[in-house]
Formats: sequence, C-alpha cells, structure tokens
Amino acid sequence: MNNVISNDEIKEKIDYYAKKFSEGNPILENLLKEMWQRDYETIGCCTGHEDDETSRPYIAFVVNNKSKTINLLSSINKNNIRIGFVTDNGKLQCSISALNDQDIFQDIIDSLDKVSNNEDILNYLDKMLELDNNKYNNLILYYRNNKIDKIKFNTNDMVIVQKLIDKDYSYQKLGKISNLDLYQFIIK
Repeated sequence: MNNVISNDEIKEKIDYYAKKFSEGNPILENLLKEMWQRDYETIGCCTGHEDDETSRPYIAFVVNNKSKTINLLSSINKNNIRIGFVTDNGKLQCSISALNDQDIFQDIIDSLDKVSNNEDILNYLDKMLELDNNKYNNLILYYRNNKIDKIKFNTNDMVIVQKLIDKDYSYQKLGKISNLDLYQFIIK
C-alpha cells in the first residue's frame, strides 16, 4: 500500500494536509503551506516530542531546485541546527532539524524567499549531486554558533567518515574508506 500523497493532491487541499501533518503546531502548519505553495516536495516533518529525547523539530524535502535549496539553506540561522542530505532511490533529499528543543520553523519560513549563497552549502550540495543517487549516501552538517561544528558522511558501502572541527580545525576519520575518495570529500 502506497501512503505517499502527490503534490497535486496536496495543492488541492493545502489547508487540510497542513493541519493534518503539523501535529497541532500552527507555525509548522504555516511552514508546510508556504513550502507547498513554492513547489517544495516535503517528505516528512515533526514538532519534536518531550517523551522522546531523540525526537527534535525537523522538516525534510526533496531537492528538486538547487538554487532554491541553496538560498534557503544559506539564509537560515545556523545556531544549533543539523542539515542533512541523503541520496536514495534516485533522489537527493534534505532535512533541517534542531539540535535542541528550539522551534526552527519560523526561521525557515522567514528564509524561504531570501537570496543568499553560502559557499559551504553550495560545495556540499554539489558534491552530493555528483554521487550516484541510486545508492544510499548520507551527509550531515552540524552547526553550532553559526559555524560547522561536525560533519558525518556514510554510504551503504560500509563507510563512516567523521570530521570534528575544533579551534585548530583538526579532523578525525572513523571507519573504512571505500573506493570513493571520501577523505577528499569530507576535508574539501
């Protein structure tokens, strides 16, 4: 059984689906409406739940417009957030989530129409687009105080590479490097 709702269905009943998927959060409801009206294909969202420490506010969408995605990701406040990219089943997906219980949804709404170009975001997005998107690849950028604090990358080839960034920008790599030159990928 396929539970995926097409963008056309959503556009016919934006108010209904925004209310249904927003978990009672009016700001998330507004964010979903704003994204759908701008042709973002959302694939998941959550307001976070107090009873589950691992559940944080997030929204995920398919990257079907590179420049729009770069503008959004370059414009949002990058204090204690996580930006993730996943290639799987032929699509590049992006998620934005809070690293604490902050409500990130209003900040995303405020950033939807801004024009900006963060070089780090552009570089990582380009590198993800170069990879085979029929294989699972996952890149996560952790931001603290508006700077990248940690980077994780893994694939279904049993690769886990992690770069920890500190005062002297040293790195640490974990796991086995596959045939991809992931060392260069993660270090730039």
